[in-house]
Amino acid sequence: MSENLRLIREYMDAWGKIPAADLADYFTEDALYTDELGAKPIRGREAIRQELSRAEASLGDSREFGVEILRELVEGDVVVVEREEWIGSGDRRREFRAVVLFEIEGGKIKESRCYFDRDPSASVPSRREP
Repeated sequence: MSENLRLIREYMDAWGKIPAADLADYFTEDALYTDELGAKPIRGREAIRQELSRAEASLGDSREFGVEILRELVEGDVVVVEREEWIGSGDRRREFRAVVLFEIEGGKIKESRCYFDRDPSASVPSRREP
């Protein structure tokens, strides 16, 4: 397994297990973080830290969160991941599919661009038990 893929697997596994602000440590100082659901791209590790903290706080009591990697593609310093995410539990559980393109530099994430599946009914069936 490539070091770049190992980094991204570790980063994805950390979601929901460590404070969101600590996820920023996986990024380069001048990283670019783009989430199509966000208002605009975020530049810089500290700005990413603030955004991840804000997003975590917006979950309120719904702190249950998970990520499952469905597919991975690696080409040099680029890692592409299709993932399934879930937030909350019971009636408040929400699930989504996303594809994230990561660019790696010096063992850190230089750029992260996330695109969400707008039609989850067309997604590949989950490999996870309900």
